[in-house]
Amino acid sequence: MKSVLRRLSMLAVVALIVPVPSPSLAPTPDGGLKGSFDFKRVEITNSVLTWKWTDYNVSPAKSYTKTWRAGSGENKDECDKSYGSDSGGWLPAATYKLKGMFDNKNDLIKARAIYFEDKVCSNGVTWRTGLFIHTEETAAQGQSCDQYCWNGVNDYKSKGCIKVSYADMPSVHSHYHTKGGDGRHEYYDLPAMLVVHS
Repeated sequence: MKSVLRRLSMLAVVALIVPVPSPSLAPTPDGGLKGSFDFKRVEITNSVLTWKWTDYNVSPAKSYTKTWRAGSGENKDECDKSYGSDSGGWLPAATYKLKGMFDNKNDLIKARAIYFEDKVCSNGVTWRTGLFIHTEETAAQGQSCDQYCWNGVNDYKSKGCIKVSYADMPSVHSHYHTKGGDGRHEYYDLPAMLVVHS
């Protein structure tokens, strides 16, 4: 009986010294970092794109932001879905799912592009589609000024996408991949990853 009690007491001591992780330090599914985009509509060539992320690997958790100049649309009518040369409103105010990320996209939009869901505009009828965060560059992430290069302020305009400068795109790309976004280059579905507002 004494030997049984001795073994039980030893087990109790071991149980007391086994470290138990703090709930606040428990890793999130993406490794302890969680981030999302915020886009504040101000002017079509001078709005603000922000990546916000929180580091849950430390206690207390710490939050950070990184901002870039960005543009959207050729006018401020979020229900204007015209894809003519001189029309197309900025993207609707809403919360968006992100649908994928590509490094070498090669159609109308080239190279690095963060794809988000289609969204109905404020009239409840008109859908805005083909929405990305991107810049002006070739499919190889270079510059070719016959069509795909960054020429200045007017290149912030779009048909509804969010556009950043060629100089800023590497930073947007890096923050999304390494600061609580997603590292994949493919289609996927991440809820509530972009908030657009005025």
